[in-house]
Amino acid sequence: MKDFNFKFSLSKLVPFSLNKIYGLGFLRGSLLSIKLGVSFVNPIKLNLLDLRDFMFLNEYLNLNFLLEEELVKSIHQKIYQICRIRSRRGIRHLAGFPVRGQRTRTNARTQRRSIFRKKKILEISSFSKNKNKNKKK
Repeated sequence: MKDFNFKFSLSKLVPFSLNKIYGLGFLRGSLLSIKLGVSFVNPIKLNLLDLRDFMFLNEYLNLNFLLEEELVKSIHQKIYQICRIRSRRGIRHLAGFPVRGQRTRTNARTQRRSIFRKKKILEISSFSKNKNKNKKK
């Protein structure tokens, strides 16, 4: 049985309590509560569920979703992979710029603030230029 890093609020309704798990949003929490037999028409608080429902919920979450630490770890691995292959998105991650095409001329001030990241991107670009020069020789 997997333990989650937080305590459920037993006085809240089931879909709202499931919403507190990192990786489950309101929609997934609502769908899971419907699978448990709880809907918004007949709302049940979390403390009224029995042990069988908790076991089903725990097993279903472990089999079908990446949650909490596993989800964070997979996200960081994907970002690391993008940075390692030196794609455009990876270089923008390393530089601290917006990755998904947002404008940087007048927005994204907090993204552009760090000087350390800009120095890091210059080191990477100079490394890739030296690497290309060595290939030509």
